[in-house]
Amino acid sequence: MTERAGAPRAKTCRDLGLTLRALRRQTGQTRKQVAETLNWPQTRIELIETGRIKIDHQLVSDLIKTYGIQLEDSASLLTQVDDATQPAAADKLAWIRSHALRKTTATALDQQGHTARQIADQLGQAKVPITPDIYMGRAAANPAAAEALQRAFEDPHLL
Repeated sequence: MTERAGAPRAKTCRDLGLTLRALRRQTGQTRKQVAETLNWPQTRIELIETGRIKIDHQLVSDLIKTYGIQLEDSASLLTQVDDATQPAAADKLAWIRSHALRKTTATALDQQGHTARQIADQLGQAKVPITPDIYMGRAAANPAAAEALQRAFEDPHLL
């Protein structure tokens, strides 16, 4: 059986989350109490403790201070945090948001000659006009005007 890409990192984050949950429980605090102390949403504590959000040293340090622990004082916890914060291959794609991906997809399909209906179907849109209005890139409507504007911005004496 092969492991999924990112599975080792997910396990590392889950293990760190379990450690953080155990530390919280040792103090007798609830997630709600910790969230109120830090002025965080309670769901953030849950997501951290289940290893479902990306963490960093500062976030963990802030969290465990509420448990009376300094990150620098716990070598094993520091090692867990270091392991969990290592970059993963998927981090390179973090800039991609659903809108950017949909827009890129629509523009690429448009450039390959697909119709707006075909692109809308690919994007799962029921209303075709949304596709060209929102998601498809636009070429310069008047290439001569675009060239004139480009020249104007390149020549500081024209402005």
